[in-house]
Amino acid sequence: LLRVSLPPQITVVEARTFRHCRALQEIQFPKGLLTIEESAFYGCDVLKRLCFPESLTLIGEMAFYCCKGLKEVRLPSRTICVKSLAFAKSGVRRVWVSGSGEGGAGGRLYGESIFADCVKLKTLEFQEGVRHIPDKFAWGCTALEEVILPDSLESVGRHPLEGTAFLKQWQAKQAAGSEQIPNQTEGDE
Repeated sequence: LLRVSLPPQITVVEARTFRHCRALQEIQFPKGLLTIEESAFYGCDVLKRLCFPESLTLIGEMAFYCCKGLKEVRLPSRTICVKSLAFAKSGVRRVWVSGSGEGGAGGRLYGESIFADCVKLKTLEFQEGVRHIPDKFAWGCTALEEVILPDSLESVGRHPLEGTAFLKQWQAKQAAGSEQIPNQTEGDE
């Protein structure tokens, strides 16, 4: 199974549907897709590209966990819920987080560690409208060099960039008084 084009009537990719389809390289989602459930593409090692439709509202826990072939992820503006570890340990190199909507990260409910341990992730861009970065968002992304933050950012959760090269550089700038880290949520260190 190398390529899959889901039919237009599909609105949900069920849990574990393509789990461990190690040869799957490409998936085409229908324009009306609403939900990708937990572990739907877990361990699809060579899945290279995702082009989510704007209709997508929910990405389940570990949906793309260990998808080592992924290069880029663009979270659509209508995606309001991305659960924990959704893209953790994937090969993603660049991520765009849309900022439209109300509350949280631009109207989104994000679980912990969504991009944790993505050791190839180099660029993380939060677009204007994002107001909060959730806990451990890109924890352990050791190659992270560039984080683009919007003026709309008000707070960050606990340890959102822990273990990244970017955080070490940011902390050095902060210590020198040249850059401020946005306020973390109460109780954070």
